[in-house]
Amino acid sequence: ESGRAGRDGLPADCLLLYRPGDVPRQ
Repeated sequence: ESGRAGRDGLPADCLLLYRPGDVPRQ
């Protein structure tokens, strides 16, 4: 849930996992 990252004021990392076939959907 990337929308929750950083809400506590602390640093946050986001890792996006995808396949090449997913690119047209984005």
